[in-house]
Amino acid sequence: MFSSRRFFAVAFFLVLPLLCSAQTSLPASWVYSTYFGGSQFDGIGAITRDADGNIYATGTSASPDFPTTPGVYEANYPGPSGDSAVFVAKFSPDGALVWSTFLGPGSYEEYTIASAIQVDAHGNVYIAGIFQTPGFPTTKGLPDDGSVFIAKLNATGSELVYSMQVGPNAILSAPQLVLDSSANAFVTGSGEVPDCCNSVETGVIGSLGGGDDFWVEEINAAGTALPWSVQIGGDGEDDLNGFAIDAQNKLYLTGYTESNNFPHTPGALNQPGEGRTFVVKLDPTRAPGLSLVYSALVGNAGHAVGDYIEGRSIVVDGSGNSYVGTWTYNVGLFTGEWAFQPTAPTVPLGYVFELNNLGSSMINGSYVGGTVSYVDQVQVDQDGNIYIAGSTDSLGFIVTAYDDPAGGGGGYYVKLNRNFAAISSVAFSGVGGATAIDARGGLWVAGNTGGQLPTTPDAFQPLYQGNSDGFLLHTDFLGLCPSDGIEICSISPDQTAPELIQFVAQASEPEQAVNAALSIDDMAVYGEPAAQFDTWLGRSARTAYCNSFIAKHGRQKVQ
Repeated sequence: MFSSRRFFAVAFFLVLPLLCSAQTSLPASWVYSTYFGGSQFDGIGAITRDADGNIYATGTSASPDFPTTPGVYEANYPGPSGDSAVFVAKFSPDGALVWSTFLGPGSYEEYTIASAIQVDAHGNVYIAGIFQTPGFPTTKGLPDDGSVFIAKLNATGSELVYSMQVGPNAILSAPQLVLDSSANAFVTGSGEVPDCCNSVETGVIGSLGGGDDFWVEEINAAGTALPWSVQIGGDGEDDLNGFAIDAQNKLYLTGYTESNNFPHTPGALNQPGEGRTFVVKLDPTRAPGLSLVYSALVGNAGHAVGDYIEGRSIVVDGSGNSYVGTWTYNVGLFTGEWAFQPTAPTVPLGYVFELNNLGSSMINGSYVGGTVSYVDQVQVDQDGNIYIAGSTDSLGFIVTAYDDPAGGGGGYYVKLNRNFAAISSVAFSGVGGATAIDARGGLWVAGNTGGQLPTTPDAFQPLYQGNSDGFLLHTDFLGLCPSDGIEICSISPDQTAPELIQFVAQASEPEQAVNAALSIDDMAVYGEPAAQFDTWLGRSARTAYCNSFIAKHGRQKVQ
């Protein structure tokens, strides 16, 4: 049953074939959508938002005609032709391009990526990624030998403030980047021992030596020194994927470990499993080797064959609880009472969980996805709503509203309330693993697409340019239902017509909703742990039922 909150709903009876053509109109909740790219391969790898609502994006482009702006650090495509170059761009809160620049030469290496971006209180932009080709710009006094780059641009994108490269073989996961309250930057890398950092002191947590370990390194705000770094790992493969920082400047890390002796702290969660997710909290005010606050291990208590769960993204709320996005082959993981997807219909599948502030127990959890789905990024807002984005083949993916606006799988985004019930779940044509929350409960999503993305009239780039373009979209999760109640539009008297009945509904206060259920003539028809839904019922299978509904009511009842 739905909660006591008021529920808006509308149903449309449409005479349509059962196999419908792809929807190409904009979803009601998309307030902005644009392509961003040139005639070759382009993609956005990370985005962030500043206090004024501006959006900053980074990625790679192989397009000589990629959009840049005058007066920036590097306005012209650096080439050679076909190579991928790093770009950085700033958009206004309404999606207008403020500035856009390349950063460094093109690269022919497969692992060239721009995977992290942050902005400080003065509008300076920090970028991290992998760049293995010679020639990436570095600044005096900082290391210039490694696979991981970290760069800082000024607020107008016109000057390189500092830049360095570290970690010669740290290419096993995408580097991540966070800023503390003093604009000191922390960057991560994963690779073979001893390919770590270049700081004065590197602490060690764990035995290391398993072939792959990971590290965290600090760059001071002036970009002149590397005062703190630590390397972590056990006797197996250990890769770091997700990185976060809280208001007290404590660091949170998640990823994947196969080490039986991965560092673990007493009292922290310690589930069994062959391949587990670690959640590590560090205090960078301590000496690096003594900085471990807690280390928790999430596996599969059911000892399933082939158990595997890999942490991909982590974020922390104001209470110190961490939210971790993963992908997994485990089918018996913990889910909460109102979990949007309490069970795993198939694997691999995305899975998100909340860990308490001591790292000792799970508070909530839910699966996310269809037959093949992955979580790329998770976010949380000040009200405890959780935002998830990733990739899916779309088969079996549960969509609560708007369905697929471009007729294909690839990307998805989901908003859950604090109970892990879905406020909205949408699949769309594009791979969108980069996200930024706005100030009003909406979400920016970015990535790359093959050209089936609907764009808004005010789009910076309304048309697809070719091969693969980056994209940027903004959703407010609103505007689904135009009226209160259900109006019967039309229905054919032909009992053999292959009609579909569409039911669309949205709670008036979606953040508080826990379950949406549809009943007709007191018969349960549809239900999901969600605040809104958009579903189709086939009339051919419900002819007498639909006729009875029309004769007796003319309006539906939503409970």
